[in-house]
Amino acid sequence: MKHSFFIVIFHGLAAGLQLYVLRLLNTLIPVESLGFWLTLVTISSWLHIGDFGIANSLRNKLATLLAKQNFQNLNKYIDSAYKYTLIIFTIILLLGVGIGIIFAKYELYHLDSVSYIDSTVVIFLLLLGSVINLYFLLNSSIAYALMNPVFKPITLFLFHFIFCLLLVLWSYEWFSYHGNPLIMVSILFWISSVFSSALATVYLFIKNKKLMPKMNKAKYANFKDLFSTAKSFFLIQITSIVLFSTDTVIIANLFEYSEVVTYKISTRIFFVFIMIQGAILSPYWSRYTMCATKKDYTSIFSYLKKTLLITLFLFILILITSKMGFYIVDIWMGGVEYYSREVFLAMAILTALMNWSSIFSTLFNGIGVLKIQVYISIVAIFVN
Repeated sequence: MKHSFFIVIFHGLAAGLQLYVLRLLNTLIPVESLGFWLTLVTISSWLHIGDFGIANSLRNKLATLLAKQNFQNLNKYIDSAYKYTLIIFTIILLLGVGIGIIFAKYELYHLDSVSYIDSTVVIFLLLLGSVINLYFLLNSSIAYALMNPVFKPITLFLFHFIFCLLLVLWSYEWFSYHGNPLIMVSILFWISSVFSSALATVYLFIKNKKLMPKMNKAKYANFKDLFSTAKSFFLIQITSIVLFSTDTVIIANLFEYSEVVTYKISTRIFFVFIMIQGAILSPYWSRYTMCATKKDYTSIFSYLKKTLLITLFLFILILITSKMGFYIVDIWMGGVEYYSREVFLAMAILTALMNWSSIFSTLFNGIGVLKIQVYISIVAIFVN
């Protein structure tokens, strides 16, 4: 419970900073530029499938080895994961930049106030920041296996805190920039990614010096072993991208970028409950792995019962929030021009369903039952 408390605190702080950042950006850049930025951020988030499920596979592998007290093989898998995912991410970054340049050149995501060159710079900085954040998810895998689930929420909080602080300093003209404001926002995003990842990495490996990855000792055979499990996680990740990250792009193409802001405001508000649910469930993933390894099924069902009760309580909070949407948006954004009752209600229902399903996906991920999730994922992609 101690871990869960701190996870909720840091996730809550990160969520609050996210909401404040959105309000800051609404005052710093025009609404069309904000919608354009949010669309590009969504597209860059698709890179989260770029690790091909390696981070989750490493998490399960390390937790299993620790449960069996097999400390000799820990470093083998850590070394291999860090080396070969670095190679994969470098290739993905180059491909992403190339595709981004094509998109900007042929105005597939065009805004009159943003030139071709500015669009290319913004895309490059966003992709680079996203790749940095994605690569260092491997740090979180190690922390989870060591039963330190607070590590990732702290890293997430650091990122949003640094980004928010830099935006505030910019808004008070502590440093000046006379170019396109979207480029400045992208630069601050990149700086935040670098600093938060660097600080988290230093902290993790100062505390666990023996686990520091050594690239020269990495073996492809160990990485191949990780990838055999990672493929199932990869398919599940693709589903998440298709189901929950394509909506922004569709809205931007069918309507106007200003409509993206309306949609994002409702999603950001209800995302708080998804973050709280994730914060509560995150310690249970590795616990399920260890219990399954030891065949301790009593503890598994005990944990499952606790998470069900917590989720039912969150349902009540989601219902209350859906009824107060008008007032929340008015206080947060200083007006209700971006409030939509229908969108708000739809997001409330979707959030409740996501929280309910996450209880069982966490259990299945922890005990390594992935096939049923893969089958459901494939069906969900086609339905969407």
